[in-house]
Amino acid sequence: MTAETTMNGNYTVVYHQAFPVLKIDLPPKGTVKANASSMVAMSRDIQLTGKMEGGLFGALWRSFSGESFFLQRYEANEKGGWLWLGPALPGVLQRLDLDGTQEFLVQRGGFLAGGPNVNVSTKVQNLMRGMFSGDGFFVVRLSGTGPLFLSAFGGIETVELAAGESCVIDFGRLVAWPASMKYDITIPAKGLWSAVMTGEILGCKFTGPGTVYVQTISNVHFASATAQMLSPFFVQNKSN
Repeated sequence: MTAETTMNGNYTVVYHQAFPVLKIDLPPKGTVKANASSMVAMSRDIQLTGKMEGGLFGALWRSFSGESFFLQRYEANEKGGWLWLGPALPGVLQRLDLDGTQEFLVQRGGFLAGGPNVNVSTKVQNLMRGMFSGDGFFVVRLSGTGPLFLSAFGGIETVELAAGESCVIDFGRLVAWPASMKYDITIPAKGLWSAVMTGEILGCKFTGPGTVYVQTISNVHFASATAQMLSPFFVQNKSN
């Protein structure tokens, strides 16, 4: 567990392998923006406000992507303070650093927190991607400068693709990817019948150069497995 400097302060990630908490020490007047309902605890020296990032229309479009209408804004007073943030699902946190030249697209719920100069907006996907990607027609776009933290369900891995190299990734495993990368909808299996039998109906084909961040547990598959486990319980209660 190491402390590093970011967002005008120091941060530490604890319980990194299962239930991470992002602990931030803010200097006087230091600020952090975060997704809604992410606060674990904070000192009395921190002021929490809600902000419509990008104005009314920006907040409205962001809500279409599955993110919160309002973003949290934490600001320390003249004494500084500490802040703990946590994701909604168990897993890991991934830090990215924006330098103003590259933007990232992120699945719904993937953005946890970022510095004051990180812009959180929305990108509209085309018809095919919106219908079959599992994230709908809107994804989160992160731009600007400074550090940001993504949350992943389970572990997180990177798929690094050279120029012209391609791979297929399950929709439910996607976390983030550069906005400049090319990606298309494809059938991973050989033929539609094989796709039905294997359960891998559709995937996302990425073409490099670029790095794609993937999570080890699929949100979609986890929801399906949970529903199957709970189904006998509800049936039994209904019969009683």
